[in-house]
Amino acid sequence: MKAGIIELEFFIQFTTALYSLVGAFYVFTLHKIMTKGVIDLQRALKNRIAELSREEFSDYLLPHIIFNSCKEATVEGSKGVLEYKTNRVKINCGKYILRFDGENLCIKAPSCDEVIVSGEIFSFEFTSV
Repeated sequence: MKAGIIELEFFIQFTTALYSLVGAFYVFTLHKIMTKGVIDLQRALKNRIAELSREEFSDYLLPHIIFNSCKEATVEGSKGVLEYKTNRVKINCGKYILRFDGENLCIKAPSCDEVIVSGEIFSFEFTSV
């Protein structure tokens, strides 16, 4: 009878160890699958961003504005000038429009995506397209 109890205890310990081993393997496999899914998703997003052209991607970026006191503002990331008057300048910045109000405003465009607004700048405003 004692041999049966020892065998039963051994069987219980063996099955418990086996279940914990199988459970750990299952958790490891599940983690591996989830990690692989995350890596695949990251790779897909990275590939999609690489496929976007600079023009498409720049629509999602905010313009970079550098103020030199109230006399001059440089806007990097512009897509062109929408309105130009001596008291108002509107600049297309993709998904946003940037408006400057002031007096004696003039614009310079040293490059195709950069605009310099100079004059007496009173205010500026972002609006969504």
